[in-house]
Amino acid sequence: MGVIPRREPGALDRGLDGQKTARLLVELEPRPFAEPGPDPMTAADRVAFFDFYKRHRSRRLFGFFRDISRSGVNNVILSKYLGRKKNVRCLLVGCSHWANPVDLTGFVKGFNAHVSVDVAALDVLSDALLEGIRRGVPFVPLLSPAQETPFCDESFDILVADGLLNCCCFEQHEPIVREMHRISRRKAIVLLGLTNSPNDRVVKWSERPIAAYCRPLKSFKDLFHRCGFYFPEGSSITTPFLEGSEIATDNCIARKRA
Repeated sequence: MGVIPRREPGALDRGLDGQKTARLLVELEPRPFAEPGPDPMTAADRVAFFDFYKRHRSRRLFGFFRDISRSGVNNVILSKYLGRKKNVRCLLVGCSHWANPVDLTGFVKGFNAHVSVDVAALDVLSDALLEGIRRGVPFVPLLSPAQETPFCDESFDILVADGLLNCCCFEQHEPIVREMHRISRRKAIVLLGLTNSPNDRVVKWSERPIAAYCRPLKSFKDLFHRCGFYFPEGSSITTPFLEGSEIATDNCIARKRA
């Protein structure tokens, strides 16, 4: 894979300590599809990737759910959907930290304290899944690609895919979204983090060393529309990928059409 190191103009990140620090973005050539999951990583990059989420709680699902909740539209949708349920089946599509299933359960119960929550989590990388097992986290771990899961049709009420598509090459995006549609129930909620840029682009951030496949936000949302989802108006909360960068993350809800 060819790499073109460059510093994104004005790309700054405040980090968790409030310090403004320049971060290096490496521009990458898109990888043709070879196998499911992220681009191959060195052993050191793989360790650094998972360590990033251990150090920065706000960058894992805890922070993602906080961003989702900043939209009043999202809170109304989740309250109405979850408030009537006695049991909710949830799937984490990609699991970068062992505590994500715990944070998901807490998020759901924030809208209905009495609901029973079942969480499954899948990934092609075993690191966080194994740590969750070692720590006794109550979830069902599954080592599986997102585009070919073993679940029955219409299995889940809520799916969470925060950055999952960005971790996979462009050719994997549509098969993953179609599989998410297959395994989600009617009117299911999909919580999405979609890192996007004005043009198709592949970058790697020095502090989070995994290739990020970014496409225009309209391209992402058109894909979900084609696969049978819609986006409620007012759902999106935008956060910067890096401050000053043209790359941003859209945190939003998609619904499966009835």
